[in-house]
Amino acid sequence: MHSFPSLDDLQVAVTNLKIHIVYILFVVLLLIPIVLEVNVAWPDRPCLIYTARARLES
Repeated sequence: MHSFPSLDDLQVAVTNLKIHIVYILFVVLLLIPIVLEVNVAWPDRPCLIYTARARLES
């Protein structure tokens, strides 16, 4: 028989979601400088971040 999730289950799910969001943001913040360094190292293959940064600096 299917039962609706209790409030405790919902709170656990929300907490897990918040933790996942923090992890994702942390990984993204780590990857941004790596992507920028790769684009600076190979300017022959510019990507969106590289071209956007070049427009901002000009």
